[in-house]
Amino acid sequence: LVPVPQAGLPSLARKVDIAEARLSFDADDDEFAARVMAFSPRPGAWCFWGEDRLRILRAVTSAGSLPRGELLFDGEVLTCGVGSGVVELIEVQPGGGRPMRGAEWARGRRGSLGRLS
Repeated sequence: LVPVPQAGLPSLARKVDIAEARLSFDADDDEFAARVMAFSPRPGAWCFWGEDRLRILRAVTSAGSLPRGELLFDGEVLTCGVGSGVVELIEVQPGGGRPMRGAEWARGRRGSLGRLS
């Protein structure tokens, strides 16, 4: 490869606000997964589980159908319903906690997972 200097004036992007990283469950599965990737690692895509903030660190599209924001854990995989499909929550970080696999987080909830908002 041969480096080529950039033409024109440089442009600066504004700082990403933490509010922009809040996830919407109305988005389709591809857009949801892309937003998680775009805001990772900082400021980190996030949502609420009850009153607790939950950062979503890695997510991929998955097969199936669930109501928006509804969580489902089958013992191996944690999934969540979004606008037009389902995403697998591979890695999450609860507020004040360490990053962990989505399945580990779900096992620690012991009971109904409820929904994300």
